[in-house]
Amino acid sequence: MLNKFEKVQDYAARVELDLYRLVNEETKDKTVTESRTITKVLTLQAQNIFVEGLYFQIRMVLRVMRVNSFKEMIKAALEEEQALENLKPKYVNKNANIYSKPKCYNCDNVGHY
Repeated sequence: MLNKFEKVQDYAARVELDLYRLVNEETKDKTVTESRTITKVLTLQAQNIFVEGLYFQIRMVLRVMRVNSFKEMIKAALEEEQALENLKPKYVNKNANIYSKPKCYNCDNVGHY
């Protein structure tokens, strides 16, 4: 699952590394046909895990899209993350209310942003 402040790229790298390790372990001493089948199944599972671990907005976009590979899925998630970043306000108007302190847009805590 994507950590609260983790970027999609870092999360994708974690999932890919886990998939690589799992495929290597599970395909030891298997025939070529068995290895291909195991790899295909584990890759599909990794894709599902990847999507379910994303932020809600990105997850919804990926569910609507029809992507053919894990790499395409990661690319689409990165593009959507960038689009969401571009929608965030770049600063807080500190003069809007002199009694309120600025809040962080990520964690909603006061004192940083």
